[in-house]
Amino acid sequence: MSNDYDKAKHLEMIQGIINRLSGKSTSVKGWCITLISALLIFSERSTEFRIYFILIIALPLISFYFLDTFYLIMERRYRDLYEEVRTGIKKDYDLKIERKVSKYDYSEVLKGTTQKWFYIPTITILTLIIIFYGLGI
Repeated sequence: MSNDYDKAKHLEMIQGIINRLSGKSTSVKGWCITLISALLIFSERSTEFRIYFILIIALPLISFYFLDTFYLIMERRYRDLYEEVRTGIKKDYDLKIERKVSKYDYSEVLKGTTQKWFYIPTITILTLIIIFYGLGI
């Protein structure tokens, strides 16, 4: 540990990473809605392949779901690092995060509040659209 360690500067560095990860998570949600909307509009113009386009939408939706979950896991790990620096547990400019699998595994975060309130309604709406298209309504 050097004598010129600046705790506030270290916290700013970590907060910058947290802000970028949070922005990426928001961006993933925006791209998810944009892509799904575009694919739905495109499927509307096709008469014989309409149901197949809608089923293809599930692939990017699931991909965005997992990518967003990854960003949320990383953000939470950096929040833990921020807390460790703030409380004095870590006292150098190390930005490495600990892998706390039991605390931030995919299954835990996939079921999290943030994910549930965005992806579950999106999946539900997509399912309803598939059912209505299948029934010809």
